Amino acid sequence: MTIAGNLRTMGISDMLQWLSSSHKTGTLVVDGPTYTKKVYFRRGNVVAVASDNPTEMLGYYLVGWRYLSEDDLLYLIEMQQHFQILLGELVVKLGHLTQDAFDRMLRIKTEETIYDLLLWEEGNFRFLDTELPERDFLEVQLPVETFLLEGYRQRDERKHMMRQIPSTSHRP
Repeated sequence: MTIAGNLRTMGISDMLQWLSSSHKTGTLVVDGPTYTKKVYFRRGNVVAVASDNPTEMLGYYLVGWRYLSEDDLLYLIEMQQHFQILLGELVVKLGHLTQDAFDRMLRIKTEETIYDLLLWEEGNFRFLDTELPERDFLEVQLPVETFLLEGYRQRDERKHMMRQIPSTSHRP
């Protein structure tokens, strides 16, 4: 069963709560004005996210947190494609991060992608019941309740900042 709608009709937080309380497994696809995000659920828990926003990709976090240089990342992406191994697994196997550090970063990446999604007021969504990616992906286990309150807090702070600083060219 596919459920579809518009964020103006049903907000993303309501959709997340419904999927969680219904213990759904599948993929929530949200098409926004600029980017598309996917939130993967297994039995009501968020297990992964995907986004076509470059700042929400794993490589961006690995370089931004200085675990890798940009050259290291390009090299590892080539290795990943050659050996058909997940980038996260490769980074841990080669010792760039411990498994615990990688798990923590992956959880933060997942949460941050959803926190940004909570800001969206425009867009269309669809939930693809029981559909998960065919390719392997590294899972986190995030009950929706654990990050939704923090997401609301961050959303309120970000909206307040956007009212105070209307653009990047604004000088306070």
